[in-house]
Order: sequence, then C-alpha cells, then structure tokens
Amino acid sequence: SDSHCSLEAPRQELRPMVLPRRPTACKPRRAAKLRMGCEDTPGYAHLPQFDECLWVGNQYSAAVASFDTVISTITPLDLQGAESPALTTFGIPFEDMHGAETEDAERFARRSIVRGAAAVAQALASRRRTLVHCEWGQNRSGSICCAYAVLYLGWDANKAIAYMRRRNKADRRYEDQNPMSNKCFNGIMRSLALERGPAKDSCAAAPTAHQSCRQAACKGGSVGSAAKGRVHVAGLKRKHVSR
Repeated sequence: SDSHCSLEAPRQELRPMVLPRRPTACKPRRAAKLRMGCEDTPGYAHLPQFDECLWVGNQYSAAVASFDTVISTITPLDLQGAESPALTTFGIPFEDMHGAETEDAERFARRSIVRGAAAVAQALASRRRTLVHCEWGQNRSGSICCAYAVLYLGWDANKAIAYMRRRNKADRRYEDQNPMSNKCFNGIMRSLALERGPAKDSCAAAPTAHQSCRQAACKGGSVGSAAKGRVHVAGLKRKHVSR
C-alpha cells in the first residue's frame, strides 16, 4: 500500500506533490536588518584628509585588518567576539555617556582625548598605519581623531567633526548610525581649538592643501597583491571575516 506516503486520509486519492515556489522578481524580499555599529565589519573608516595612515573604527576593526599601531579606548575583540588585549598598542580607556557626562567625567574624557591625540601624532610621525577604535567607532575614537586634527594640524573643530561624520557614513553602514553625537565631546573639541589659537600655517588652514604637505606614504609603502587569506583594502591587508 502507498498510504504511508501521503499526508491525506488513507482512503483519499493521492495528489501530486507541489514544490514550494521560489520568490519572483515582482515580490521583493524584505531588506536584511543592518548590524549594530559595535558589530559591523570591517567596522572602520579611513580619514585621509587628517592623514593617509589614519583609520577610526569599532571594537572588531583591529582584528579585521593589519595595523601598525592600535589606540584603544576599550579592549578590542577578535573575530570570534573574544576580548583580545594583545591587539592594542596604546590603551586609553574612558566612558561615552552620550552627552550626559558629569563634570568629573568630562575632565577625565578631556585628558584622555588629549592623550589619545598625542599617541596618534607619535604614530603618524613614523608613518605607521594607525587605528583608533572604541566600541562603535563613533564618539570616543572619533573625538581622539578630531582632537589630533585640531591640536596638531590646526583644523577648525566644527570642520573636523563634520569631516569625521562624512567619512564614517561614506565607509560604513549600520543600525543607529550617528557619528560624533556626544555633545560633551564635541564641546571639548571646540574648547581645544580656542585654546590652541588660530591656524599656524596654510596647510592647517586648508585641508586640501594639507594633503600635499604631509601625506607621504605609510611606512612600508603599498601592500601590493593580496596574499592568501587576505584582501587588499585601501592600503591595508584585510583579513577574511567569517562572522
């Protein structure tokens, strides 16, 4: 008897099997949900107008590509999501309270941002491929990079913040994307610019001119052809991500 092959009652006649239909072009699928900014990979943005050797990223970015110097505000994660402190060159931990910082927290953040900017300047002076990262790659790491531009390159604070926002949105796409949204940190950038005084030279006054003044190749030159297991991305060796 063939009754065991049918899902109908035994006494009913067998019916032809109907295969599920594949989606057609006229029925668009729902767009996949974006990852959060602390999860997307490669998770970094390039900041060539600050310096050709400077990137800013999230907690995974240090594990995705090969950087010479990694400045961390939190412990970076490896590609499996485990903490990997060995990826850090300079640790400068401080909190992002999204603009609700207390006076003490603001003072500590300011000291940390200035220390981070100094670490960036030291690394870039040696033409080292440099990553600054936090959890999302939005506020803490972005503020350190902007502070570097303000203090060492003579950028206007508002222009540095606007440039950081543009580069984040150009190179990354993630859920709740809102770079440089901490009003307290942005206020620190503006106060640093006031204390610094006017731009010292034409390079600092105009970012496009600045490119021709300092944008020498990163140490080691271009990466060249991709090696097995890595892909050439914007002068970096990007590791394949299995996440």
